[in-house]
Amino acid sequence: MSGQQIHIVVGKFTGTFGIYGWLRVLSYTRPQNNITRYGEWFLFRNNKPTKCILLDSKRHHKKTMVLLEGVTSKEQ
Repeated sequence: MSGQQIHIVVGKFTGTFGIYGWLRVLSYTRPQNNITRYGEWFLFRNNKPTKCILLDSKRHHKKTMVLLEGVTSKEQ
């Protein structure tokens, strides 16, 4: 390969959780909570990747919630 990075989609955000920046994630991994094993995440907006670091995760009513570096409120 010529130095290109290949990104694989392993889930998507489905909403916010609380007021402190937690995000609800729909995971395509099996089991679903395996998505939290990835420390670096790349978020895509307009086909441009932005690197984010996973700070914390938790399960709530069979759903996966994540906290990403730099996200501190639901408005972000």
